[in-house]
Amino acid sequence: MASLTALSAQALPLTAIAKIEPPAVSIEVSTTCDTRGCFTFGPRQSYQRPNYRPLGQTGPRYYSPGARPPRFIFRPQPPRLPPKVRVPAADPSFHRQSCMNRYRSYDPLTDSYKAPGGRPVRCVLPERR
Repeated sequence: MASLTALSAQALPLTAIAKIEPPAVSIEVSTTCDTRGCFTFGPRQSYQRPNYRPLGQTGPRYYSPGARPPRFIFRPQPPRLPPKVRVPAADPSFHRQSCMNRYRSYDPLTDSYKAPGGRPVRCVLPERR
């Protein structure tokens, strides 16, 4: 085995190995971000979605929904109507007097009169105009 190492040392001296430098390689990588997220193009392509944070990382979330701003809504007041005029109720004595004048069998306690068949019928007269 020792002879194999000596042979390889003669083939390529150690000083020659130290002088060899790796070739300079430039790798172009580009990143494009839009509303769908950030896309990285190159030998290792990647995608990162928007607003993504790995677990445990905290910090400002610029796009997160926070407290809603106050909503100012203009609602005009309903129109003011004039007060209703109260109409005085019909005089009950007028109704009784009219029924008494019209029907001889009128009874003011039950507000009815006896029909020709003998059955009681409620007195309904048109209102006074």
